[in-house]
Amino acid sequence: MPQTYVALDLETTGLDTENDSIIEVGAVRFSLDGKIDEFSTLVNPGKSLAPIVQRLTGITDRDLATAPPIEAVASDIEQFLSGSILVGHNACGFDAPMLDAHRIQRPFAIYDTQQIAEVLLPAAGHYGLADLTSSLSIVLDGHHRALADAEASRQLFLALIEKAMELPSETLSQIGQWLTPTALPWRGFFREAWELRGSRPSNGRPPRARASESSPPVRSSRATDPVPVPVEQSLEILRSASARTDVFEAFEERSQQVQMLSA
Repeated sequence: MPQTYVALDLETTGLDTENDSIIEVGAVRFSLDGKIDEFSTLVNPGKSLAPIVQRLTGITDRDLATAPPIEAVASDIEQFLSGSILVGHNACGFDAPMLDAHRIQRPFAIYDTQQIAEVLLPAAGHYGLADLTSSLSIVLDGHHRALADAEASRQLFLALIEKAMELPSETLSQIGQWLTPTALPWRGFFREAWELRGSRPSNGRPPRARASESSPPVRSSRATDPVPVPVEQSLEILRSASARTDVFEAFEERSQQVQMLSA
């Protein structure tokens, strides 16, 4: 059975995960083969919305007057999330803590598209959902409405998976190994990308052989008889980077780099 994910977004009365309330939930269950199901509901927070929240989301007190309270939809949310990996933009920093504050059970594994993008796209500069979707030509309709942002997060996740699979297999393997012992909720992302890369033909060529589908990333081995590299040769490689904008687009030559490498 293929792995399933649920892209989730919450609209709330504010940014305080302990004291603010959920006013809208949007979620999309999907696999790498496509969308499976959607879930969306308004939630009555039991208090009036601040004008800034109404302007940002377009949701009004009148819209929420007949909406159910969070207690009435909590089990539906839990059921929709069950058995899947949670996907969301800044989900580790906001959506997951908001669910926790409302005592809504959710998966431990969270593929936070903001944090993953910070690793995969170090030159992006801005990592908001609107910025990243725009830079990757993903259409974001209805920003700051839960279901629209959940769908954008789904598409962003798929784009990041493709970006990860462009990395060399050895690099993905090493990253997966480094992250495995950590407590990061998205530690499985790069391992999954490594497995997908190994099972997918690249540029028409058959995939590289692997020990088994379930075998863990393998630690890179070190030569038993390492060969010293002359300092000047290393410095020459470093200096050559300034002419390789195709490899290091934003390379900046700094004297501290030379001093460190020489040492």
